[in-house]
Amino acid sequence: MEKQTTRNLHKAAILLSRQSLRSCGDTAWIEKSVEAVEWAVCQNLTVCGSMGMITWELITALSIMSDCRCLIYVPSIDKEDFSRSCTWLAKQFELNEERCEYHSVNGLCVDKAEINKLRDEQIICDADIILPVSIRPSGRLEKLLEGHAEKIDRRFQVDYDESSKRIAYRVDPSTLHNDLEELNQRYLIHWTRATNDAWPSENKIDFYRDLIESDAWPRSAFETLRRIMSDRIIHASDRHMPQKEKTVSFTALSIKEVIPLMRYRARYRQMSFEPYGIGIEREEAKRIGIKPVEYYNAEKNSKPPGIPAWLTQSEGMKGDWKAEDEYRCRGSINLDDISADKICLFCRFESEAQILREQFDYNVYAICRE
Repeated sequence: MEKQTTRNLHKAAILLSRQSLRSCGDTAWIEKSVEAVEWAVCQNLTVCGSMGMITWELITALSIMSDCRCLIYVPSIDKEDFSRSCTWLAKQFELNEERCEYHSVNGLCVDKAEINKLRDEQIICDADIILPVSIRPSGRLEKLLEGHAEKIDRRFQVDYDESSKRIAYRVDPSTLHNDLEELNQRYLIHWTRATNDAWPSENKIDFYRDLIESDAWPRSAFETLRRIMSDRIIHASDRHMPQKEKTVSFTALSIKEVIPLMRYRARYRQMSFEPYGIGIEREEAKRIGIKPVEYYNAEKNSKPPGIPAWLTQSEGMKGDWKAEDEYRCRGSINLDDISADKICLFCRFESEAQILREQFDYNVYAICRE
């Protein structure tokens, strides 16, 4: 892009309100954000970035990928938190320390939401030029812009899209392939799902590269399954686990039994799990340390004696966790340690199954008729 001349400016704030979940690279607000950062590079400006929200992290990532100077505003509750965040940013975004600086944003409280608001105020006040891209009408950012009209340049602004993509869905049991029933007693299955952000095993900069280049959400359940098989590892997670022990979860339920449990969880803004999974033959699962979960009554505090915490689960107060018939493995599972003929893959549709068969040397089963 040809370099343009402009008045003596130093810092640019490229502003985005919170956007709907699971956008992709051809979404207007992402395309215009790319253009805004490219323009800032041509003007030799320092772009204000930050962390903690996809919108701010996208601006940070675009600045890094464009080799633009970036001043990263880091919300932090104290010096130790600031230092940890700077270390995390350097690793996750593969920062060029010569092109990036950190600025601590610290409030008088430990509420990160309040500190994030203070961050937005500081960036808007510090910027020499403000480039709104997608601002929610009557939202907080729009109100913060009041009184800064002389700094605002709206050349990249697009209408704010209030709509959101539908994440919740149900698998119609009548569409299931009947010939899968013979597999029900053969495998324990680890079901996966889409993520709303980067995969736990990847750096943020790689996620944002894929997001910018995508024409569909790049971290779908199908893509998550492909990632697991490419990595050759089912990564353990401590999410919702007793004592934050990292485990991999499986179920012994048949496909017909597990389908009703695949539901949207509004609290976490994602499905419980989706019809994309990895089956391991039961004897092989036992060999590598996959064990049945022991359920207990929380009201009676009847935890089974002699059972490690990571293998225990409350029956539940509102729901019935026993219905999941869960098994767990402590730590991540290296698929290279398991013979290929002991593993199979499941996905929702035959068109997806064909892609997996071409990429991986495993038996692949489509669960539903398209």
